[in-house]
Amino acid sequence: MRGKRSLNLLIELISQIPEKSVSLIGYSLGVRVIYYGLAYCSESPKIINNTILLGGAVRRNKEWGIRASILAGKLVNVYNSQDEVLNIHFKIGELYLKSPCGLKPIKDAHPRIINVDATSAIATSDHAEKHYLRVLPETVGRSLWL
Repeated sequence: MRGKRSLNLLIELISQIPEKSVSLIGYSLGVRVIYYGLAYCSESPKIINNTILLGGAVRRNKEWGIRASILAGKLVNVYNSQDEVLNIHFKIGELYLKSPCGLKPIKDAHPRIINVDATSAIATSDHAEKHYLRVLPETVGRSLWL
């Protein structure tokens, strides 16, 4: 019960704002909050429009297509294949068996999922959010209005 309660907090947070639709942006472990929270967002009276993942620390072979089908808009995965934290620490934590969506494209083929390779735009192996936020307007903006 505790796990479902903590995941349900995303819906409670969303329900507290007056807007009828929201878009979500998650960075690194915040992408985990979005991934697991979207499982409960189908119960929300709010419309979840777009979701943007920046350097996500969630395996890219998870059920992203199911999560994307909940959205009214698109799920944009911005990844950096040179991200040192994800290349080393995430893989160690996952026993070298999986790679995160912050390093490579999400595997699910879904019309609402767009993978954006921002490696050259980020131009560093540093995992700091400032690098992902710097490329956000152009890389994500272009993807949302394709």
